[in-house]
Amino acid sequence: METSKRLTEIRKELNITQAELGRRLDESIQYINKVESGAIHLKQATMIMLYHRLRVNLNWLLTGEGARFISPQD
Repeated sequence: METSKRLTEIRKELNITQAELGRRLDESIQYINKVESGAIHLKQATMIMLYHRLRVNLNWLLTGEGARFISPQD
């Protein structure tokens, strides 16, 4: 599974819209839409925001391995 599909999975698991995800990551809805559709790749800065703001496990985001989210103790 590609990173774009995993981003969609995260968003749906959090039960938020593309617009809300964009707000949480300081990105536009157009950017989120393009990433989710596979038209463009996630920027490194956006990946870091996913980790810091939503506690997304970057190893899972990039490889599909491990848990989707980092536990608060990590």
